[in-house]
Amino acid sequence: LAGRYFYTDFCSGRIRSFRFNAREKVVEKRDWSKQLGQIPLSTSFGLDADGELYVTSAEGTVHRLVAASD
Repeated sequence: LAGRYFYTDFCSGRIRSFRFNAREKVVEKRDWSKQLGQIPLSTSFGLDADGELYVTSAEGTVHRLVAASD
């Protein structure tokens, strides 16, 4: 997940990402909703001291983003 820019849609809660290549063009667009789930009313992302990624919601919850196991 390192090197990716994560974003989400406030209403649907779909979590997506992309990377910039060496020419600063957007590449590797990806929808993570199947792997990470959806978080409706998403408001912000954050990183902890270990580099773990979190997302907050307007419902007052904080979610650590972890890929689902198969």
